Amino acid sequence: MSKKKSLLAVAGVVMLAACSSDYDPGLTDSAVGNYTKTELTLMDQYSSVFEQRYGTPDRNHTWGFGSNADFVAQKAKTRYSYPNGNMWADEGYQIPLPITDAERVAVVEAFRTHTQSNTEINLTTFFVQQVYKGGANYAQVNYSAADYTYLDNTPNNPNRYMSSNHMDQLGCGMNANSGYDHVFDFNYGNSNDYNGCMLMKESGTSDFRYHNSVDSKYHHEYITLKVTWTEPDGTRRSGSYVGFDFLADGQNPNQQVARDWKFDDWIVKVIPGDGEEQEPTYYRVMCEDLGNIYDFDFNDLVFDVYFTENEGTPRYTAHVRVQAAGGTLPIYLMYDQNEAYEAHHILGYQDTNVPVNVSDSRTAGWQDLEIPMNTDNPNDINIYVTKKAAENTKRTMLLPAAGADINVSKAPQKICIVNGTTVHWLRESQQIEWGYTYFDEWVKDENSQFGLNGRTPWTTTDVQDKYLFK
Repeated sequence: MSKKKSLLAVAGVVMLAACSSDYDPGLTDSAVGNYTKTELTLMDQYSSVFEQRYGTPDRNHTWGFGSNADFVAQKAKTRYSYPNGNMWADEGYQIPLPITDAERVAVVEAFRTHTQSNTEINLTTFFVQQVYKGGANYAQVNYSAADYTYLDNTPNNPNRYMSSNHMDQLGCGMNANSGYDHVFDFNYGNSNDYNGCMLMKESGTSDFRYHNSVDSKYHHEYITLKVTWTEPDGTRRSGSYVGFDFLADGQNPNQQVARDWKFDDWIVKVIPGDGEEQEPTYYRVMCEDLGNIYDFDFNDLVFDVYFTENEGTPRYTAHVRVQAAGGTLPIYLMYDQNEAYEAHHILGYQDTNVPVNVSDSRTAGWQDLEIPMNTDNPNDINIYVTKKAAENTKRTMLLPAAGADINVSKAPQKICIVNGTTVHWLRESQQIEWGYTYFDEWVKDENSQFGLNGRTPWTTTDVQDKYLFK
């Protein structure tokens, strides 16, 4: 047990640290990167107690982090317009109904009278449907003049613009950093195919834009409204819409058109696609911090995570959902040794001595973080902890990678459950085998019938709800 091991993992991983009151979240002291003999002894004691309680662990155990877990970032989801409207119904999509006259009248009126959004649209697979191509004429305006003097306000002057004729491309996406997707067949403020619809797959509705051929720029002058209207037969219906206001602000006077603050120059409807709003595949990670080597409640830190692949790069984003901080010491979520997020604080508690979300009922809602990563495996989310009642040890130490080095730790200090958001963690001081009576069978044989992929997984067999946090 004299082996030393670096705690400073490859730059770019997420690190979580539970620490004493004088802990420096910056981890500037590189000496913290080695286990001491005392630390290794404590880990060995933990493993010994664990083995006495649950039996000898499967030597090849990966504790849910192994190849059987099938960790896959949400990277097969290519973003694109899907113009094969003749196949939408065959693939299970419900094609939106045509826009009715009553709907169009109500929607156009709403966008002519509103200047602020009244709804948020949060979709990734959705239909965009043509509602209205505005007919407003705009005059060129001289932005260099103090009063924005019109160059010529004659109605039929060729220097006036039919706004929607110059709105020649529609785009949508999550934000400027993630990029925008071109909504096919929506050029020049119109679309006529398939009830005026286009299906967008794995895109986003957090931001919209149009391209203006007058100044050759992309513009984001739009609002989103939820509109309710009544059909002639008395049926009440509603939908979500995006309306754009025309603007040109090029460098030259002939590229300058002032907006009128009416968002009716181009209006489209946004409709959820079938299967939208499905929960991503989360991995639930439950951790034990060695603060008490006789305590195996695995709730000192509980978080869920899934990964998405960043467009055009080999990097990923870890979508971390902090669920519980059952320990009584500060516990930090860190990235690249620079930014630190204390879990109790994230969950709304300033007192880090108070366990959160491990009592009889939930005292704080979960909180989400998005953190850049170099990996899509939750085993690479390193976890730093401080051991209670362990003198002469360094302030922080790393929970060993699960299943990676049995000479360092035969027993798990973190376990992972794929798609495990329905698997509850333990309430404080309730041991894991009390709630999950076949946990020991999984410990002794990862691939037994009680394994996570077995016929009767330990997470669902003879579960004792009274010990679980719900």
